[in-house]
Amino acid sequence: MYPPPSGERFSRFFRRIAARDTMEVRGSGQGSVIRFLSLRMQAIPAPANTRGKSLVGTFHTACRIAHITDRRKGVDVPKLLVDTGSEYTWIPTPLLERIGIKREKKDIQFVMANGQTITRSVGFAVVHVADTFTVDEIVFAEPGDLAILGARSLEDLNLTVDSRRKKLVASGPLPAA
Repeated sequence: MYPPPSGERFSRFFRRIAARDTMEVRGSGQGSVIRFLSLRMQAIPAPANTRGKSLVGTFHTACRIAHITDRRKGVDVPKLLVDTGSEYTWIPTPLLERIGIKREKKDIQFVMANGQTITRSVGFAVVHVADTFTVDEIVFAEPGDLAILGARSLEDLNLTVDSRRKKLVASGPLPAA
């Protein structure tokens, strides 16, 4: 283990990283405050032999979305990206409108992974995955948005991600208090 850079070494170390990663660093010496003011994000294409295949740590599942008051009105979503980094579950708008889900909250702001802020509407629905179900807030996904099963739904469904087997598994007993 190398000792952390200090003094002038510390300053040169972060300037070198800043130049390489297009980050700006302010301050020098020990105890200085380092602020990463900007970071240029670039998409890295998947290697040719992995195109069309699931990359490490990602997988999809199927679910059923039902109307909150009339569960006979429902739609199957065959491919939903499981994403614990997303708070909400995102379902394509045409599917939600087909079963009569209303937009209860409008113009909710979301920050995308690339830093862009977007606005979407949110409604209430019953989310079924495997043998479990829950009532949750669902984002009306627009064209270009991914269909996502988010962390809140996973928690309410009492499911957790088994990343080794790329599947959802029961989280176990719920705490009583």
